[in-house]
Amino acid sequence: MIIMISAESYAGLEEGNDAYRNGNFSAAIKEFLPLAAKGDATAQFNLGVMNELGQGVHQNLPKSVMRYRQAAEQGYERAQLKLGVIYATGQGVPQSFKESAIWFTKAAEQGNILAQFNLAVMFAQGQGVKQDDKQSALWFSKAAEQGNALAQFNLGVMYAKGIGVEHDYAAAIKWYLKAAEQGNALAQFNLGLLYSDNGTNQDMIQAYKWFSLAGIETGNQTLENKKQIESKMTAREIETAQTLIKEWLEKYK
Repeated sequence: MIIMISAESYAGLEEGNDAYRNGNFSAAIKEFLPLAAKGDATAQFNLGVMNELGQGVHQNLPKSVMRYRQAAEQGYERAQLKLGVIYATGQGVPQSFKESAIWFTKAAEQGNILAQFNLAVMFAQGQGVKQDDKQSALWFSKAAEQGNALAQFNLGVMYAKGIGVEHDYAAAIKWYLKAAEQGNALAQFNLGLLYSDNGTNQDMIQAYKWFSLAGIETGNQTLENKKQIESKMTAREIETAQTLIKEWLEKYK
């Protein structure tokens, strides 16, 4: 957890930040405490982190939650995300997926990518909220648009299977590609499956490429898929696929 310092020029905030970076936690707390008492959300959040980790004070999870809540109720996005995680895991509070969903929603609506992803998962599983595939797809989409590889993968799955969205192989491939380019092996494997299918998307060269790349991470099971399609390819097609693999590795690795 990184201490986040706002751009506001409250006296003591930068001093507290400098002390924290130097490992002088007691001095940092002395700087943050009066600011937190005046309602500064950044100082409140920072004290929440320090109470959670036991930095400069004895670890105190209830006090940490109190500080996070003070900041979160002022709209501090990172504190809202943190409360979502705390209530989902029952860290210092009774576990409550309902409360977790409330705080994830507040942070997600401010554009927090992790809150958007977590909220999508909760809608998919019906944790703390009514199960809703459309809402799950909506929040995965928001996180995916911001570049979250796992959200991109999940959105690809939803388009491939028509879950919460219209069945759309082109959209599935689009999102799998975005995740695959970030090194997501599951997305790479699913691209291999889509391209090796007998439908309109069949492309053995691309299937070979993505199975091979996924195999770097996932091992024998993926490589077995590669061997199966390799038997259906010409030597020239295999050579072309291997060239594409080399080019991809040079670009993304």
